[in-house]
Amino acid sequence: MSKLKTETQITPLPAYHVAAMHRDLIVPTTWFYYKGEYHLYYLYTDTDRDTPIQGWGHIHSKNLIHWTDSPDILLSDGQHRIFSGTIVQDPKNTSLLGSSSKPPLIIIYTAEHQGSQALYLAYSTDGGIKWSVYTKNPILDARKKEFRDPHIFWHEPSSRWVMTVCVPQEYKVQFYTSKNLIRWDQINDFGGHPSFKKKWVQASLVTVPVLHQKHVYKWILIVNTEDQHATTRYFVGNFDGKGFQCDHALDLVLSIDHGKDFFGCIPCGQAPDHRLLVQAWMGNLAYQPVLPFDGWRGMLTLPRELSLAKVLDGSYRIVQQLPEEWHTLLLNKKELTKSTIANETEWDIDLQVAMVFDLKLDSHKGCTLEFDFGSKTKLLVHWDVVKHQICVDRTSKAFGFDPHFNSFDCAVVAMGHTLSLKIYLDRYSIEIFTDEGRIAMTTLIITQHTLQRFRIIGKQFVAGGSVSYLKI
Repeated sequence: MSKLKTETQITPLPAYHVAAMHRDLIVPTTWFYYKGEYHLYYLYTDTDRDTPIQGWGHIHSKNLIHWTDSPDILLSDGQHRIFSGTIVQDPKNTSLLGSSSKPPLIIIYTAEHQGSQALYLAYSTDGGIKWSVYTKNPILDARKKEFRDPHIFWHEPSSRWVMTVCVPQEYKVQFYTSKNLIRWDQINDFGGHPSFKKKWVQASLVTVPVLHQKHVYKWILIVNTEDQHATTRYFVGNFDGKGFQCDHALDLVLSIDHGKDFFGCIPCGQAPDHRLLVQAWMGNLAYQPVLPFDGWRGMLTLPRELSLAKVLDGSYRIVQQLPEEWHTLLLNKKELTKSTIANETEWDIDLQVAMVFDLKLDSHKGCTLEFDFGSKTKLLVHWDVVKHQICVDRTSKAFGFDPHFNSFDCAVVAMGHTLSLKIYLDRYSIEIFTDEGRIAMTTLIITQHTLQRFRIIGKQFVAGGSVSYLKI
């Protein structure tokens, strides 16, 4: 029997981040572009029922902004727990599970039974409306306790499908190839380095466009690491169809996001114009079960577009920004008058639940952005010019519903006395992009009230920019 809460008992949803009412949204599993729409699937548990069910939720969008619910797929059969996987189009019908006139969509996903994980397959010949489970499952069984999170793509130079599979307890990714999406042969692996102390999960191998070099791409391996505080790192290198060769030392940790609440980052398959779009879960395993929400739990970050920039030493680093489509959401833009040299600046602006700050700072000593939510709850963003770093300070006692939630996270930014920040503020979160997109920081904000006051404090700084509101 359902135990759905009344509307007055439900915590309001975020203004513009994806969340699912009456569900614990665990992590995005896969997403891809198909027939003019983005289809995103997420793993969830229905927590409002006496016997929780687990499955893949499905939402779709034409513009990466407005998402519509679609019927769930792959509900657990009661014997197998299901986890992450990938959906791909099989336009040449290499699997022979469709036809030339009705090429299939293929899901390869993780299923767990009696303490062991293996890979299973399902397919659809009607565009993803109805799915059939392959009768000869599992298609790949390494007889391991953890063998999960397949990510699949078509590798044109070798005319084969390539799949990455995580072996979390060995801190590595295995690579497989196939001609038909059913029979897979291992070709190589990557990882297992002694410095890797966290479980590797939801890994994906993708190409990334290089900035200012037309039609030039590099490969990156995205790896989500599962531990008390989950993170997402990436390796830059090359893939020749036989294995991944990393360009840098394996113990060099390159993070996609430096905040506390960014995990389960997955790429969009077949994105238009060869863009690399990613989406992630906004949360942290350390305190997710005790978040003080009623009626739902868990949400996604904003979609991001990734590229690579070549830095002074010849290596590459990720640069990220929101997709161009998101610019259509901004309205009622208000220019913030550039301050004189000051120790405190505060503008007369309308403070709302959904806001975007576009700030430009100039200082030789640094300054602090103060987001005051009342009841002694403040989120602080510190810019330290001397240490050339930016820090998100969530140590306010009012955040203390769980000791793991209080945090102070920093990231290194370029040296210099100027800094630009793009800040997306929502009801329960803040996403910060700075250093020309080289640094992103995603942080949950759990408060009783909406933003009450915003100001900048420090010593001898100049600040200006704009604030915009969002049309949802």
